[in-house]
Amino acid sequence: RNQKKEIRIFEVGFGTGLNAFLTLLHSNTLEIKVYYESWETFPLEMSTTQQLNYPVTLGSPALFSKIHESSWDHPVQMTPTFSLNKRKGDILLDPLNGLASFDLIYYDAFAPMKQPAMWDVVILKKVADLLAPGGVWVTYCARGQVKRDLKSLTLTVETLSGPPGKNEMVRATKEGFL
Repeated sequence: RNQKKEIRIFEVGFGTGLNAFLTLLHSNTLEIKVYYESWETFPLEMSTTQQLNYPVTLGSPALFSKIHESSWDHPVQMTPTFSLNKRKGDILLDPLNGLASFDLIYYDAFAPMKQPAMWDVVILKKVADLLAPGGVWVTYCARGQVKRDLKSLTLTVETLSGPPGKNEMVRATKEGFL
């Protein structure tokens, strides 16, 4: 059993905030603290996020609003178990080598056909280098080239069944222990 007192999550592509929101909701059931850092190049306008139905469907509209109303570029304690650091930044241009390691990476970039630069092996390596030993990278992109590139970075790659609307997703694990 993992005895960690804190899990560190790195997300590429904050977008609508759905991954952060779901993680925040789940963190309330965990016995560990979650530090969640998400990088977004083009944050959505509040007028757009206010039209989303996630808080109605999943509950906790106050927490969803709090996520989007929180400041950018510094950590905000959202709940006793969840700290969020939304960063305005571009992983294609910004150095990531000063960041601490992460236990989990949500790579939620647009598909390779829409944002090919985000899927270049150099960028994948830049992000994979943030994984702690035993860390896990997940993405909804299950293209063969992406899986081959992740394997070339010495990650163990698995194809999993995807959620509704996605046939598959990928989980890549860095060797070692969390």
